[in-house]
Amino acid sequence: MALISLLVGMALATGSLSADSMSYSFESESDRRWPGADWYVNRVQDWRIVAGGGLVNDDSRLPVRTANLLPVQIAPGDPTMPLVIRTTIEPVGDAPLEPGAFAGILFGAGGPEVDHRLTALIQQVPAPDGGILGVLDGSGDARLLDFSTEKQVGFTWTLPRNTSLDKLREPEGSRGGGVVGEIDPNQPVDLVLRIDPPDVETGTYLVQIGVYQQSGPGPVKNEVNMRLDRDAIDGGLGLVAHRGPRKPNIGWRFSGLEIDTEQPGEWLLIDESRAWGPVLAALYTIDRQQDFHQLNLNALFPPMKAEELGDIILEFETRDGAWREVGRTTLVDKSFTAPFRVDGIEEYLGRRYRVRGEFDGNPYEWVGVIRAEPREDRDMVVGVLNCVKNVTAHKAWNRMGVWFPHDELVARVEMHDPDLIFCAGDQIYEGDLSGVDGRSRLLDYHTKYQRWLWAFGELARNRPAIVIPDDHDVYHGNIWGAGGIRAKKTGELTVQDSGGYKLPADLVNAIHRTQVGNLPDCMVPGPIGQGINPYTTRVRWGSVDAAVVADRMWKDSASVLVPEGKVRNGWFKNPDFDPRDADVEGARLLGESQEAFLKAWSTDRDPRSSRKLVLSQTPWINVATLPVGKDDGVVPGLTVLAPGEYPPNDHPAADTDSGGWPQSARSRAVRFMKDADAIHLTGDQHLATLVQYGVDGFRDGTFVFTAPAVANTFPRRWMPRDGGENRAEGAPRYTGDFRDGFGNPMTVWAVANPTDRKVEPRRLHDLSPGYGIVRINPENGDAVIEAWPRWLDPDDDARQFEGWPHFVPSGTDP
Repeated sequence: MALISLLVGMALATGSLSADSMSYSFESESDRRWPGADWYVNRVQDWRIVAGGGLVNDDSRLPVRTANLLPVQIAPGDPTMPLVIRTTIEPVGDAPLEPGAFAGILFGAGGPEVDHRLTALIQQVPAPDGGILGVLDGSGDARLLDFSTEKQVGFTWTLPRNTSLDKLREPEGSRGGGVVGEIDPNQPVDLVLRIDPPDVETGTYLVQIGVYQQSGPGPVKNEVNMRLDRDAIDGGLGLVAHRGPRKPNIGWRFSGLEIDTEQPGEWLLIDESRAWGPVLAALYTIDRQQDFHQLNLNALFPPMKAEELGDIILEFETRDGAWREVGRTTLVDKSFTAPFRVDGIEEYLGRRYRVRGEFDGNPYEWVGVIRAEPREDRDMVVGVLNCVKNVTAHKAWNRMGVWFPHDELVARVEMHDPDLIFCAGDQIYEGDLSGVDGRSRLLDYHTKYQRWLWAFGELARNRPAIVIPDDHDVYHGNIWGAGGIRAKKTGELTVQDSGGYKLPADLVNAIHRTQVGNLPDCMVPGPIGQGINPYTTRVRWGSVDAAVVADRMWKDSASVLVPEGKVRNGWFKNPDFDPRDADVEGARLLGESQEAFLKAWSTDRDPRSSRKLVLSQTPWINVATLPVGKDDGVVPGLTVLAPGEYPPNDHPAADTDSGGWPQSARSRAVRFMKDADAIHLTGDQHLATLVQYGVDGFRDGTFVFTAPAVANTFPRRWMPRDGGENRAEGAPRYTGDFRDGFGNPMTVWAVANPTDRKVEPRRLHDLSPGYGIVRINPENGDAVIEAWPRWLDPDDDARQFEGWPHFVPSGTDP
């Protein structure tokens, strides 16, 4: 069939597709952000469904916005009939289109070896596995553009913003086409992509893109065709919109997407299980209280209105397989969460739960397992994760350039079958993939947190999870919460250095609800400061009695309290000031109310818990070295050394973003942990370490384990020029007794320094990413602490990072 005939036929057949067609429409009675479970948009704030129907991109400051269809991929087998994909597009707004604007279809994205969730992130810049764009441009021309060209720039924290139509090339391949009539791109246009079966001699596919406009005396079309290899066309499908370089008040509206073929099995891979939502994940904890078990479950949704969802219902599975309703609630504004609390769940331990409801007249559900309490004849297993950077060296839309969705790490954590997951913070980085959108901070956060839920939601579906926010989660590079006040610039100090939260309380509370909304009741007074709700609490589960504390929320800023040190972004800029003299009477780390909580908890014994844990964001010590006179700003550029090599002149750092300052408050907190015989689990540092705290001297405190980062860009290291004292025979020189940059005593037992391991991709693996595992004996509380590289299966203890596993007995010295 000639393309002109196909265009006319499809235009006349709108609404009457054949049985071999799939139609994805955007119908809604009111405006909303979420396009439905079949679609993933980049970003949440860049797209909306409008009342009466249509998906619109009209208010983005970023180039090449995408909406990716999740259940369908092009995966050619041996077709003999064509595949046709169609959408109707029209400009929206009060200005004419720019010639550099374009809109249409993204196809051939990713491929059979690329996780569909990674492919769904494609946007903004071309790179290998980015697919092909079949579009109408602002001048009315049909275009085929290669979005898989080699990336032209090096390391970037976020994706470049300078992609334009004139920088996108046509795919390599034979080309033909023609023009019949003219297109007015300011009017609705049918855009049709047709792919013919492969040529028997060359194996190439004829790909045709045309636009159809029924106006004036008859149909008008503009056509481009090209022969492409199979690798160029197999992969994901989506819609793409680009507003042009000057970004006037104009955008694009899409009616939907139609896919037509008489041989769907020969052209398409269709997997409806890839649809996602409206429940994006459910996080829960189980707290074993004196007489009963309490379930706290928080279901997470996309940005929606409460009235769109109505009642959200929690049900438990009964012995006979029926479902019993145990709770009903509605969506909480801004966090888009549905919290539930159920007491007395003993008979349901080990059975299924489900969150269900109805949206747009269609039922939905999210089903998981209420984990049975860990058996007393085996160790309880705790998995520890932190610091999830999804892109650290973007050079391809595959695993060589994007670490999301971290599926290999998640699978390896699952192999340990943890009874509890602890996520210590930085679930998002505010500049990850796309930069901070100050015009829409709430939706920007949900865009980034949705990626975390998509990657780790399955890990949390069937087991308790404690997830706490750190600085990047609330859009800080570093944060000194100063009791929850609103941060304001003071004198020469930046807003951040002045102390407090840059975001208003309602936004901080919304962000926190998405992460800590499944915790038991807070056990300290609140709200605090500008109205921020604390979340400090206690969770007893299996062999564990865990105190959850916030070591950022009350912490003071050294920039304010130690002016003589000229502290900027946590670092002392006065070369004549010794950070060991920076202790200030009354300076806060945990704050008075959390110290009181920790002190009371330290001596309150739960007879069914053999080990106490303290869970917080960062270690209360500064385990890092830097060249003399340098601060953390040089870290991304530090050379990653070969195994066994050391830098020539590294000294212990003094970073007030760490828990090593303020010293007196730090020492009080460490004494409480000593009284509790608690192990401290943390994240934040991007450097896996196992350290024994010193209180009045060396080795008189408990242990702190900072787990490896999931993925990071800051290769912090502990490589002191002078070796530690009293280290074990044959142990690396970075182990032993040291004082950190603030003079705090500590004994370093193990460190996973950045190392040139020649494991690809290097930008990821040289920085020693991974996860932690803590195994706790239910009888005596003895613990084994493990640190696992993300690139290895956990089948051999000798393959852990050097220095692990490490045995930490209960109540005794090592």
